[in-house]
Amino acid sequence: MGIDYVWRYNPKRFSVYDIVLAVEHEGQEKEVAILVNKEVQHLVDITAWNKIGIFYPRQGDEKGFIEKVERRIKAQSNDLKLSLEKYLIILGYATTKLGQRAILFKGFIFNGKGDLEKRMESVIFQKLAIKFESKEKKIT
Repeated sequence: MGIDYVWRYNPKRFSVYDIVLAVEHEGQEKEVAILVNKEVQHLVDITAWNKIGIFYPRQGDEKGFIEKVERRIKAQSNDLKLSLEKYLIILGYATTKLGQRAILFKGFIFNGKGDLEKRMESVIFQKLAIKFESKEKKIT
């Protein structure tokens, strides 16, 4: 199992509930089955007070993805009864708004039992890319 980031309450002590935050981010994979079975499963497998997953599935797959995340959390909570944990699943989609490139972020907060507690949505405008010149290669 590989989780992208862990923040411990007391980094000198390692007990089960010392993990305050666990973060999983996958920017390349878009297939729902792989995201749920691998990346979301990483979050479900770790014991932490707060868990954040940031993913970029295809927009048409959103409903099925969120339903599968909910079922995955519920299956784990039925086994371990970890109701104190919270999940924030963030989905990002490239879009345009007012003629500008933007990213639409949708947030879904689940409790440790897998119940969806809140939905949020925000659009962030992308800044213009700054081009840098290099002798070896051009970076945009």
